[in-house]
Amino acid sequence: MKIKREDAAISLDGLLPVKMRCSNLASEALSETIYDYYKKKDIPILEELEKKHERQNRNHEHLEQRYGEFMETDKKLEIKKNDYIFKKSQSGR
Repeated sequence: MKIKREDAAISLDGLLPVKMRCSNLASEALSETIYDYYKKKDIPILEELEKKHERQNRNHEHLEQRYGEFMETDKKLEIKKNDYIFKKSQSGR
């Protein structure tokens, strides 16, 4: 069984173009659900599904890394902002 992004988009007839990511996520979630089911039931996993799973894992790891970098930068900016506010409040005395 092949589940493509296009299939999800077509089945969600009338989906706004800016919401196409939603149909992509639905397709990916369904593929991962099938992969997990096969894995738990010891059903042989098709090579194509295995590759899709590996690709999604790499994408997920990449997003997690980028999110971590974003949060670290955000934390540094928050510290600088607080230092600036504190110094400004001290100079106004």
